Amino acid sequence: MSSHGEYELDRILLDLGCFAQHFRPQSLHEICRLALQPRDPSAIIVDQQVPNEPEEDAEDETDGPIATLEEALVKHNTSETLLLQHFDDDAHDDASQSETKTELEPETETETAKVDLEVKHLCFSHCSVPKSVVKTIEQSELEVLIIWNSRLETLPKIRSLKSLVVVDSFIHPNDIAWLLENSKSLERLILIRAGDIPSIEKKQGYCISESSSRFYKSPVLSPFFQALLDSNIKTLVLERNVLPTPDLAHVIEKHAHLEAVSLRNVSFSDYFAYAIAQALKNGAKSLEHLDMKQVYWSPIGAFHICNSIRMHKTISHLDLSETMWNGRQSKLALYQMILGNTSLRHLDLGRIASTDWSPSSTMCPIFEALQSNHTITSICLTRNRFCPHATYMLDRVLSMHPSLNRIDLSQCAFPQGFGRALRGLASNSTLKELSLEHCRIGDEGANAIGTVLQSNQTLKSIDLCHNGIGTDGAKSLARGLEYNQTLHNIFLHGNQINETSAAQIRDTVRDHNHSLRVVFLPNSHFQEELQYYGSINYAGRKQIGDLTLKRPLWPTILERASDHPDMLYFLLRQNPNLFPQEETTTTKEERPNKKRRLAKC
Repeated sequence: MSSHGEYELDRILLDLGCFAQHFRPQSLHEICRLALQPRDPSAIIVDQQVPNEPEEDAEDETDGPIATLEEALVKHNTSETLLLQHFDDDAHDDASQSETKTELEPETETETAKVDLEVKHLCFSHCSVPKSVVKTIEQSELEVLIIWNSRLETLPKIRSLKSLVVVDSFIHPNDIAWLLENSKSLERLILIRAGDIPSIEKKQGYCISESSSRFYKSPVLSPFFQALLDSNIKTLVLERNVLPTPDLAHVIEKHAHLEAVSLRNVSFSDYFAYAIAQALKNGAKSLEHLDMKQVYWSPIGAFHICNSIRMHKTISHLDLSETMWNGRQSKLALYQMILGNTSLRHLDLGRIASTDWSPSSTMCPIFEALQSNHTITSICLTRNRFCPHATYMLDRVLSMHPSLNRIDLSQCAFPQGFGRALRGLASNSTLKELSLEHCRIGDEGANAIGTVLQSNQTLKSIDLCHNGIGTDGAKSLARGLEYNQTLHNIFLHGNQINETSAAQIRDTVRDHNHSLRVVFLPNSHFQEELQYYGSINYAGRKQIGDLTLKRPLWPTILERASDHPDMLYFLLRQNPNLFPQEETTTTKEERPNKKRRLAKC
C-alpha cells in the first residue's frame, strides 16, 4: 500500500468522525485498527498473506490457517471491528462447488444462515468477496462498511448501515440506490473511483440554452440521484467519478439534510460550475462543509462558484486547495469571496496555481481580503510562494486580525528577511497554532520566533520541523521559552540542533518553563528527559509551588502523574509541605495521660 493510499484512507476515516484528529498513521493496519473503532483494543485484523499469530488459541486443535472470508467471519463473529485483507475466494469457491455441487449446496446455505455476526465495523481490503459472504453480511446489524480495492458481485443489502465507503472498487449504482432507499440510518456515502455514475438523457434533465444561458428543469432524475435526494445522507463524497451536472446540482440544491459535500478532482466545465453555483445560490441551506480540492475551472466557472459561496450563509469549511486560477476575473472573484463572506471559519488555499499570475498577485489579494474579514479563524496556505510584498502583508494580518487562531504555512517558499513577517506575532492575542514545517527559515527565522515567544502569551503550538535551524537558532528558542509560560507544544524534528543546544532547551524546560507538554526532538539524547518534564508540566507543575493551592485539587494532579514514582518524588520535592501532619489540640486533662503513655513506651 502506497503512502498516498494510506493518507487517502486516513482522510476518509477522518470524515467518518471515528478517527483521532492529530494521529498520523504509519500503515493501513494502524489506520483501520484505530479508525474503525479507536476505543476497542480488541479490533481484529486478518490478512491472508500474513501468517496468524494467535498464541492463546494455539492450544485449540480446531484452530488453523484461515483460508476463506467465510471462515474468518465465523471465527471472529463476535468482534466489533474486523478488517479482512488479501482474500481471494473465487478460486476456492469454484473448486468447492465443482467437487460437491449437488450435496453440499443446501448444507452451506444452512451454515451461512446460522452465522450470527456481531460485527459492527467491517472493512474489505484487496479481497474478492463471494455471494455466500454477502448473504452472511446481510443478516448482520453492520453499521460501517468499507470496501477498499475489492471485488463484490453485489453490494450487501443492510438496512442498519450508517456509513458506506467505496474506494477503487466498482459498485453498481442501482445497488447503492437500494441502500439509499431502504437504509434510513445511512448518513455517510463516500465514493472514490467507484465507477462512472450514469445520468439521464439531456432531454430529461437540466439543459442550458446557448442563447439565454438559463436552466430548463425537469423533475425526472436517474434512479441513483433520485434515491440520494430522498435519503437522509449528511455526508456525500463523490470524488474522481464522472458526474452528471443536472442531477448532482439538483440534489445539492434540494436535499434537506446535506451537511458536507466533497467533489475533489472532478472535471468542472463551465456548465457544471454554473449549475453548482446556482444550486448553492438557491438552496443547500444545511451545507456546512464544501470540498473542491484539485479542481480546474475556467475564469468564468471560478467567478460563478466564488460569487455563490460569497453569498452563502451556512458554509463554514471550504477547501479550494490545489486549484487552478487564471485571468483577472478569477483573481477578483477570489478576493471578493473572502472579503464578503460572513460564514466561513476554515479556509484552505494550499498550493493554488495560475499560469498568468506572479507570486505577488497570488498571495497579496488573499491577505488584503483577510484584513477585512473578521470571521475566518483558520486558514491553510501550504506550498505557496511568497514575494516580499506578500510577506509584508502577512505581518499585517498576524498583528491586526482579531479572530485568526490557526494558520498553516508549511512548505511555503519565503524570500530573505522572512523573520520580519513574524514580528506581528508579538502583539497578536488570538493565534494559537502556527505551522512552519519545511519552510527553510533557518537561524534567522528561529531568532525571530525566539524573540516573539518572550512576549507572546497566546500561542499553544508551533511546528518548526525541517527548517535548517542550527545552534544559534536553538539558543534563541531556548531564551524565548525561558520567558514563555503559555506554549504547550513545539516540534523541532529534522533540524541541525546539536547536543549542546538540546541541553540548553532541556535546562530551560526543567528550570523555567512550566507550560510545555511536548518538545519533539527525537534525534536528541535528551528526548526522554524532555518528555518526562513535559509530563510533569501537564500534571500541574506550574501550581505545585503555590502554598495556597487547595487540597481538593491535589487528587487531580496526582492522578495525572499516573502513579509514576519519579514524578511523584518530583512533586513532593517541589512542595515538601504537601502532606503536613495536622497538629492536634490537647486539653489539660489529656496531657497527664499522654505523658503516662509515653513513659510506658
